[in-house]
Amino acid sequence: MPPNKCRMINTKEDQQNQIRSKIQNLFKGSFHELEIEIQNFKQSKSSKLLELREAESDLSSRKAQEKVLQSKIQDFESRRIHLNTKRGQEQDLCGDRSKKMVALCDRLKLPAVGDFEAGGADVESALKAIKHGIRSEETAVQTLSKSHDEADYKAQKAIDKLREDKTKLEADFRMKGQMVADFVREKAKTQSEIATIQRSAETLKKIVTEIEKLEKDYENQKSNSNVEGMRRQLAEKKIKHEELQAKLDRVEEQISALDAVAAKATELHLKEQQFNAKESEFKRLRNKHTENLKRLFPSKTIDTNYKRNVQTLYDDLQRQIKQLNESMRKSQATVTEMETTRRSQKRELDRIERELTENKEKIYTVCQGNPFEEVLAKLKDKISKNNLEHGELRSAEVLYKKYISRIEDDKCCPVCHKGMDGADVQDISSELSDEIRRLPEKIEALERMLKADQKKYDQLLALQPYSERIAKQTEEIPKLKEQLEETERKLVQASSDLEECQMSILEPNSSVQLINSILGDMSILDESVRDIDRMKKGIENLKIEVAVKTPEGTTASLDDIKLEREALRGELRVERISIDAMQNKIDEETERLNNLHQRYNQMKEKKIQLQESVQSLDQKKAKELELGEKIASCQREMDETENKLGPVKQNLITEEKSKAKAKEENRANLNKAQAELEELKRMDAEIVRLCKELDALSRLNLAEEIQKIKRKLQESNEEMKKIIAAIDEKTYQIDSLKKEVMNQDMIERDYLDNRDLMKLKDETTSLKQGLDALMQSIGDMDAPNVAQERNKLLEQRDAIQSTKSQTTGQIAELENQSKALKKELDRSEFKNAVKNYLKTYSESVVLKKMISDILKYRNALEWALMKYHAEKMEQINRSIYSLWRDIYRGNDIDYIRIKTEDESKPDKVTDKRRQYHYRVVQAKNDVEIDMRGRCSAGQKVLASLIIRMALAETFSNNCGVMALDEPTTNLDRENIASLCESLRRIVTERENGNFLLVIITHDEDFVTKLEKFDTYYRVSRDHDGKSIIKEEQL
Repeated sequence: MPPNKCRMINTKEDQQNQIRSKIQNLFKGSFHELEIEIQNFKQSKSSKLLELREAESDLSSRKAQEKVLQSKIQDFESRRIHLNTKRGQEQDLCGDRSKKMVALCDRLKLPAVGDFEAGGADVESALKAIKHGIRSEETAVQTLSKSHDEADYKAQKAIDKLREDKTKLEADFRMKGQMVADFVREKAKTQSEIATIQRSAETLKKIVTEIEKLEKDYENQKSNSNVEGMRRQLAEKKIKHEELQAKLDRVEEQISALDAVAAKATELHLKEQQFNAKESEFKRLRNKHTENLKRLFPSKTIDTNYKRNVQTLYDDLQRQIKQLNESMRKSQATVTEMETTRRSQKRELDRIERELTENKEKIYTVCQGNPFEEVLAKLKDKISKNNLEHGELRSAEVLYKKYISRIEDDKCCPVCHKGMDGADVQDISSELSDEIRRLPEKIEALERMLKADQKKYDQLLALQPYSERIAKQTEEIPKLKEQLEETERKLVQASSDLEECQMSILEPNSSVQLINSILGDMSILDESVRDIDRMKKGIENLKIEVAVKTPEGTTASLDDIKLEREALRGELRVERISIDAMQNKIDEETERLNNLHQRYNQMKEKKIQLQESVQSLDQKKAKELELGEKIASCQREMDETENKLGPVKQNLITEEKSKAKAKEENRANLNKAQAELEELKRMDAEIVRLCKELDALSRLNLAEEIQKIKRKLQESNEEMKKIIAAIDEKTYQIDSLKKEVMNQDMIERDYLDNRDLMKLKDETTSLKQGLDALMQSIGDMDAPNVAQERNKLLEQRDAIQSTKSQTTGQIAELENQSKALKKELDRSEFKNAVKNYLKTYSESVVLKKMISDILKYRNALEWALMKYHAEKMEQINRSIYSLWRDIYRGNDIDYIRIKTEDESKPDKVTDKRRQYHYRVVQAKNDVEIDMRGRCSAGQKVLASLIIRMALAETFSNNCGVMALDEPTTNLDRENIASLCESLRRIVTERENGNFLLVIITHDEDFVTKLEKFDTYYRVSRDHDGKSIIKEEQL
């Protein structure tokens, strides 16, 4: 340590020498006096600096005034130049105006007297004379134009007169030509008529002969035909037909009455069978669900309103289930929340414990199990000591060299002043020289140690937040464990509540499922009860109707009356055919007579026309001669008109040419005069413009303004000179102040150097005292042990430095990995990962709920459609059963029905539509078999008609139109008759409403058997093959 102290003392003395060499005036007083002197000097310097700043501020303001004044002078100069330019323009304008006025006076042949450049009265009188001359020129041009217009008007009037004469002659010529053409056409027509009349004389003889022949044929035909006798016979036959029709109507009334009674009896029997079947079906269905109803309603018995009671119970159960579901939902939400909270707390606890372990491991790696604060404090003390040692080693070389030079010069110890001989001096000098040679190595080793310690110290400072975090996490972990236990306790309680709700909801759910399974049958039970009551009332009403509609006094049976009706219809048919044949014969005879008479009239009319034309032959010949004379007269008049037209055309062309030539000459003269007038006006306008500009310039008073600007400019220049003189004075003052300030800076530097010198002297004195004390105490220390301990510490420092380097490399690698992971997380697919996950999770949950709700709705709709389908099929089969029993007269088939088979798989939910397979079955003695391939063509047609009628009855009850096309195809007579009866019954039932029956058929017997209408329409073809629709009576 003494060499370090010596080296530091030598360093301080060197610094004193350097500072002393810089000082110009060495201060002789004490340090306190120097401080007072420095304070006084600083005050004096501050006043000088303040004076300098005030002078600089004054100089800046004066320079600103100089700039403002310079700008003002430039404005005045530019304005002066502008006014001089305006003055020059004014003079130039006066010269131009004078030249233009002289030129215009010469053009107008006016005297140019006076000074036009000076302006005044001469210019005004000249301008008035110019205005008057221009107006005279305008009047002359207008007079010339008017004379040209009058000459043109006269020429045009002569041309119009010639054109009028020409037009009249041309029109007269065209009219005569048209008259000649008309006369020629009329003459040719007359000649043609004369030739025709001459040929008609022979035709007239032939027509007379043919008229006589037609007259004889008509009389013979009229005498041979007996039309009136046939008409009398036709009237008698129609009377007989009406009597037969009246008798048939009476028989039909009897049949209708008996049919109504039979239909009502059949309907009564059918309704009684339906009532028995419905009642047995009701009992079977009620017995089927007796146990279920007792289970649902243990305290009461249900006999009526099954569906309403079950539905009420269903609604109550649904409300109970809804409440339980709400409780379950809340419990489930609590469970989910607690599970989520538990997972979050567990993850947080695991994370904190993991971080705590990692942080402890990091600190353990650096501190090796020692307390972090203790290691940090020790390392800090070590760095301070090494820094102090490093400074001592740095100054030891100078101290050693001075010590050697002092020993060699004085031959004594510089510290203790003990005398030395040459050998001692040589040994100490050699030892110190060796020590000097080893100093760089020691300094380098110490610097490496300091660098390693500093790096480790930085590493420990970087780990200090982890140490603080370890303490904080150590306090947090027990709290988190307590929160986790509390959450698990709440989770167990919520799970228990959820299980209780799930157990409570089982019984209502089973009851709801039971109700869903029997609810459809409850509706059927209610409908069956209503149907049974309605059937009872219907059967009673039918019994009353059968008793009321049974005719009194009827002895003949229904079959006898029907045979009588068929006989009457046959007689009516024969009579109708006979009447039609006789009517056709009468029509043919009448048509033949009418044709002969029409031919006779035509020949007679043609004979009269020919006689009239023969009588007009002389008139036609006279007309021909007259037309020839008119044509010749018109030809002569056309020649005269053409001779007059030639001179008129020639005179017109001559006049038009002369007019065009005169008009062109007049236009050229007028244009020339107008061009000269326009040029005069342009020159006058230019002079007026120059006068206006000169007036505007004269109002500016340019000469006076120029004088004012010159005066202001002179004043500004004088003020500028004063400001420049003041600026120069201030500049000299500032330079002087700056020199003084610079001198004061040098004086201040001397003062400061003197103060530093005194401080160094004090420090050197204290160091020498410390060195003396150190030299006295150094003799008691064990130097070899200290060296060994130092070497050991250096090795530890190197090891720590190595560990620090490794750790620093690991930290850099981890930081790089962290940056890479952060960059990866900043990518678009990971940036909002949590948000996207929550969004996708929410969408999936909502989608599952939607799918569940849609499936429930689909199942409900499917069930409703199945129920609707079953009800409609039952209604259709009832209608088919009734119609088949009413219409079909065979014994091999009791009834037919449509059988439905659902081809969809009930145990598998698919997106396909439900498919049904329909087939028609026939039954005999309650045994059903497929109708396809086992029935005749008539049975097929009848089944088709009945099925369509049942479908219409079921689905088109409000549509009052039924159309049948060839309904009797392949049907035998009995089935046709029964079909007629059914159609009559349908018409009877709907005759009070809007109902229309349309039948298209070739079977006239079928039409006559319907008997519910008076007329029908027959479609036939005439002799041209066209369709004819004719209304006929039944």
